[in-house]
Amino acid sequence: VSSAAIVNIATPTLSNAAGSSNPSLNFATSQTGIQWADAKIGSGQALKQGSMASIDYSLSTTGARYGAKIYSNSNSGAPYRWTIGDGTTIQGLEEAIVGSNDIPPMQPGGIRRVIIPPSLAYQSLAKVSEGCGANGLGPVPPSTEAFEEFQRFKNIYCNPSRMYQPDVVMDIKLYGR
Repeated sequence: VSSAAIVNIATPTLSNAAGSSNPSLNFATSQTGIQWADAKIGSGQALKQGSMASIDYSLSTTGARYGAKIYSNSNSGAPYRWTIGDGTTIQGLEEAIVGSNDIPPMQPGGIRRVIIPPSLAYQSLAKVSEGCGANGLGPVPPSTEAFEEFQRFKNIYCNPSRMYQPDVVMDIKLYGR
């Protein structure tokens, strides 16, 4: 039995990664603070620890002065890939894909919007003295191909002078194996 609470939130339009023009999403909140809503339910086997994950994503923030969107890998020509549980990806993204006691796992082909609290996202990057993203915790916009997006990400999530770190908003499209 899920103890997740349903929360109705006025949401911005899902990005192209989600492939929808203006859906109404009903968000649920997990015990860890992740909010999620499925725009499309996939099919097939859910990923587990040790599985190779492959996603398109759009990264936004709840705490930007000049617009929320930071980066989308859909124009890069390659999905973001990693092995579930290898420590290279933020915990909130893995939980959103693999699921937990109160978040159902995503299935290949599924599209989900998640709002991830700082403690499960990039909070540790603000404590790193050099090399935002150099510690291998991703996804982080590529500094060479998306310099402006990387600088925006760095100013929001890798800034030890920032009084607080905002939530991360991601639209995720999970690919099959």
